[in-house]
Amino acid sequence: MKVKPQSRWLNSGADATMHTYENPSKETVCIVCLGDVAGRQPVEIAGMLVHEAVHVWQQYCNDMGEDSPATEQEAYGIQSIAQELLTEYARRLP
Repeated sequence: MKVKPQSRWLNSGADATMHTYENPSKETVCIVCLGDVAGRQPVEIAGMLVHEAVHVWQQYCNDMGEDSPATEQEAYGIQSIAQELLTEYARRLP
């Protein structure tokens, strides 16, 4: 991704955080970080990832200059981002 890493991946007191970078090609890169989820219920983890998916969507809209996307466009966009985050999380489970 060719972005400079954070010294701290989770914001203070946060269970998950989304970071935004610009790579050398001037493309936006969003990185979602999830903290220690030991003892969390799967639905809680899914909720955190969906929450971060909304922030990714907001960044996408901001980058496009879109300040009022259609509600169905927004729902499908967040669904797609959330599915990607959930799939990646599931892939990393032991």
